[in-house]
Amino acid sequence: MTRTDPFPEVRTRVEVGAAPAREWIECAGCLEHESVGDPRAQMLWAERHAKEHPGHNRVRTVRQSNFRIAPAGFAVPVGGLTEDDPVCGVTVTLPGDPEWLTRFGFDPDSGSITVTCSEPSHVCPAVGVIHCGHILGDDGETVTGTYYWGPGYHPTSLICSPESAR
Repeated sequence: MTRTDPFPEVRTRVEVGAAPAREWIECAGCLEHESVGDPRAQMLWAERHAKEHPGHNRVRTVRQSNFRIAPAGFAVPVGGLTEDDPVCGVTVTLPGDPEWLTRFGFDPDSGSITVTCSEPSHVCPAVGVIHCGHILGDDGETVTGTYYWGPGYHPTSLICSPESAR
């Protein structure tokens, strides 16, 4: 079983929206809660809780998303890169595994995907290089994930999938 990083590293606003999230309903008075996402189930929980605890009629739904920001010097500028920003430009071709492609919103028969490092030109020693590039959808513009690679990269969350943002 693979375990995802509970605090994935993010570099852009798109990735913040894609960070794993969980949602629950809780009583504002006693903080008793239950993990229910369906509004009908939330209402049933609230009604049951209010019957069991008279006066506990204030409830809220809570959505929590955890992430950590990328180290200084690794963040993509707000608004993305422009033609004037020098970038690394190294590319990597990811194998066309149908399961992986489907998970990131591609047709399973798409074939291999190429990712280009959009980091500034690396000035660290070769053994410390961490490449980072967006995985782009079929339209070439929609970010469907971010891929990290290189000799200096130690995987904590190899890919940040925005599945939850869909």
